[in-house]
Amino acid sequence: MMVSDAFFNNFMIGAIEIYCLITSILFVYWLCPFVNKKKAVYVAALFEWGVDCILRYVDIQNGIRLVLSICSLFIVGIILFLLDEKRNLMQKVFLCVCFFIIRWLTLEIFTELGFYERDFIMEFSLFRESIPAIVAEYVVSTVIEYGLALLLLFISIRLVLKTYKNKHENLSWKEFIMLLIPCACIFLATRIIYAYYMLWFDGIENGSIQANIPGNLYRILFCVMSYLTLVVTLYFYQSIKANKEIEYANRVLANQIYDSKRYVEQVEAVYQQMRAMRHDTGNHVAVMSGLLESEKYNELRDYLGKWEEAYKDIVPAAKTGNAVTDVALSEYVDKFAKDEISFKPLFKYPSNVGVNPFDMCVVLTNALQNAYEASLNVKEPFVEITSVERDKVYIISIKNRSEIKSRIDEDGLPISIKNGDSHGFGVRNIREIARKYNGDIEIKQLSEKDGLWFVLNIMLVG
Repeated sequence: MMVSDAFFNNFMIGAIEIYCLITSILFVYWLCPFVNKKKAVYVAALFEWGVDCILRYVDIQNGIRLVLSICSLFIVGIILFLLDEKRNLMQKVFLCVCFFIIRWLTLEIFTELGFYERDFIMEFSLFRESIPAIVAEYVVSTVIEYGLALLLLFISIRLVLKTYKNKHENLSWKEFIMLLIPCACIFLATRIIYAYYMLWFDGIENGSIQANIPGNLYRILFCVMSYLTLVVTLYFYQSIKANKEIEYANRVLANQIYDSKRYVEQVEAVYQQMRAMRHDTGNHVAVMSGLLESEKYNELRDYLGKWEEAYKDIVPAAKTGNAVTDVALSEYVDKFAKDEISFKPLFKYPSNVGVNPFDMCVVLTNALQNAYEASLNVKEPFVEITSVERDKVYIISIKNRSEIKSRIDEDGLPISIKNGDSHGFGVRNIREIARKYNGDIEIKQLSEKDGLWFVLNIMLVG
């Protein structure tokens, strides 16, 4: 029985095509958690698969092939960027580079193990003398090698995705360089290994080397350690980000405590001023009576106007039924008016649900601050806050016109688009307080005739 070289070539081509097709599917699986537009992933994966096919079947010099391979990774990242709302370019490029580094490492591990398997099998005379046995061993070992490489690739992707928690956070240039350096070092090592293989194949072809490429334990250890380096780098990167978020959360909490104290101080100041006005009421009445008896009506009108103005200055603009939330809400009434944002406050403090005023201030200020920031770049901005109380259930609803739809993370919270430390802690704090009172929050984004609306509903249960 004779088996032609065409059989081995065709079988290997088929195995490689199946392997590349499955890795393209895994590439889609790898990218999907990081994007909003799934179409971007499908287009990018299709482009990558097409370039891969061209590089496999078109005779291109190795140097040009290498340049095209590197460029294709960046092009795939750019495609993802352009089709996914033009956001987070650095992260998308890193994801492409990281995936193909992991793909190479997983395949190289089983290629090296295949060298050991080949040398072990060839110790048996059956696999040196029987052509059917040689063919069977070649087919089975190739299928197992590629199958295990794909399985390890899938497990590796799952592990990295689990490690990479904040999938929608913007990656800065500094973070991009920090994460890319390990990938670049691994890539350079892969070129050294590739050059070693090419020299060995050239030696076999010209007859200067008779033996096959031997397995090497150090190359296997290099692949394992390289993969662990990527995972550990990502882990520490995420730990650094988490610590920064904790620091920012502590600063937010400190600011909220300061604001609550300030509101209480303002309430005390208002009460002192009102007591002073009440104490001086008799004097004011006497003055106005004198002006009236003297028929000095213009002076009386001016005096009344000044007294009314002084009264307005100390009385909060909002009436909620609670002195502390009066001050908190009044601050935003003035803030919205200053920036010409239409504001409709229909909030009333609950009477049957026992809510700490400080907690209520945190809810109001966080919700209204988010609505305020979202309204700054909106045509005809409008914000409305309402409240409804039924028995022991109390619901607050904040509605504001929005320019674009907010992206929602895995926890169901909107992702902040602000630069810097902020990462949606406002809504997170609101949800924590709602759950403290056996409630929760609900986020709606409504497309209506008059535009896009963002609605935050907060339920508290007494």
